[in-house]
Amino acid sequence: MAYLVNRAIVPSLTQSQVSVALIPPGDSYFDRLSQLDLRLAKNVTIAGVRLQGMFDVFNAVNSDVVFNQIQTFGSSLGRPTDVMQGRVFRFGVQAHF
Repeated sequence: MAYLVNRAIVPSLTQSQVSVALIPPGDSYFDRLSQLDLRLAKNVTIAGVRLQGMFDVFNAVNSDVVFNQIQTFGSSLGRPTDVMQGRVFRFGVQAHF
């Protein structure tokens, strides 16, 4: 019996790195996601073709919510690894025949 126990423990003693959860699951949460997307559109009819010009703004308030961060012990603990994309503008035209 002692041989079986030692055989199960020895591989864990030879590991050079061990992962330890410093923050229990469900104990810490990120900021709430708040994103405002806007669209301005204008319809114009030219020679029987309806054109719709569009101007979009994504993340208009330029929120910087963190989606993920490093949670392992070390000098980079708590460093964000994924944040919301910054403000983005898009222009477009759609033609209806």
